[in-house]
Amino acid sequence: MKLKFILLTLFVVVAWRQPAFPENEEFLHPFIKDVQQVIQKYIQESLDVKQSDLFIEFSMIDTTYNSIKWDEIRILPGRRGAKKGVQMIKYGIFSKGEFRKDFSIKVRVKTIQDVVVTTQTAKRQHILGPDDVKLERRETTKVRGLVCTSIEDVLQLRTKRIVVGGEILIQSVLEDLPLIPNGARVTIQFKSSGVDVDMPGKAKQDGYLGKKVLVKCMANNRSYRAIVVDSKTVIVEI
Repeated sequence: MKLKFILLTLFVVVAWRQPAFPENEEFLHPFIKDVQQVIQKYIQESLDVKQSDLFIEFSMIDTTYNSIKWDEIRILPGRRGAKKGVQMIKYGIFSKGEFRKDFSIKVRVKTIQDVVVTTQTAKRQHILGPDDVKLERRETTKVRGLVCTSIEDVLQLRTKRIVVGGEILIQSVLEDLPLIPNGARVTIQFKSSGVDVDMPGKAKQDGYLGKKVLVKCMANNRSYRAIVVDSKTVIVEI
């Protein structure tokens, strides 16, 4: 029976959609079940993924807990928190709020998600439309960055670089359309001690609402850092 217990706990794969080895779950020690549940919750919250997208493989759990009284298990998080792939997770057992002992366990974390994928190669600064993307279920364990999971959220966004067909889109490669495109004609409002002077200008870079943008004044050929107030107007405080 002891050998069977060790074999059952050697590598337990937990798929949140449906429990792994449900027919053998009744044989798992309550401590092991609690450890798995606490770690599952911690990893899911750290990665911010759906339960159905998270798969965790546990190495053998330390059995020295048998001689220790416990009523609570807590994660003892490291500086980096949980991540995808193989890692060590430290947890502690407590009794009546008092720390009793800490343990470390090796886990392998895998994610499979419904993600936005490009249907064709898109150039830099391409504005995404319905024909450019589709939703596919892909493994994202090795994908770095926050993946895009909604087609509606990426439509009319612009690519920051070339993206190839079939690539999983991550949020960091997309950007909002600028309110003032680079090269657009603008009105520069110079404000000084209650006196406003309007002059024609030209944007030298993309401008976003409330952000600073570099513009060139056509009257004196000088460049200024201005605040974008709308699609045609920027303000320079003097």
